Amino acid sequence: MSEKTPAISDDDWSRQEQLNALVGHAISLWSNMETTIVSIFAILLRTEAGKAGLVMFSINNINTWLEIVTELFARDKLFSDFSKAWNKKAERLKRMNNGRVRLAHHSSLDLKGKMPAALRPSHLDTRSRSQAYQAMTMKEIDQLADDIAAMQSDLWDLQIQMVKRKIGLARV
Repeated sequence: MSEKTPAISDDDWSRQEQLNALVGHAISLWSNMETTIVSIFAILLRTEAGKAGLVMFSINNINTWLEIVTELFARDKLFSDFSKAWNKKAERLKRMNNGRVRLAHHSSLDLKGKMPAALRPSHLDTRSRSQAYQAMTMKEIDQLADDIAAMQSDLWDLQIQMVKRKIGLARV
């Protein structure tokens, strides 16, 4: 006979729903931000955004995306002066990606089916890095979402500056 899962209170369900909505929101913001990175990549390659997306979304590693874009900025005479600003953004993105990975790979359920309204690594993820993490709280997830939104805004601004330069509305 198996052990019965304890009943989950309405308050626990409510917190769990809030957590799930917040995680989904943050991941959606990240996905939207990735689209802007692809648009910047397309501008640098002087190609269609769809073709750039085909290439970038075939690469399953954001750090590789960032390295490619970094190299393209450094080699592009029209946009090389944006390189320093891009490099700062790329470093921020690398740090933020740790939070994104936690959103995607950590769980809000514990082994006994309880819902503590926080994200934790799997008990089978015995890597020291994962075991060192404290539970990712809703407050921390909300802050990450705010950071992602701020980065998205910064990337949009960069993209706009690049388009203006490309069509001759901004000086080199």
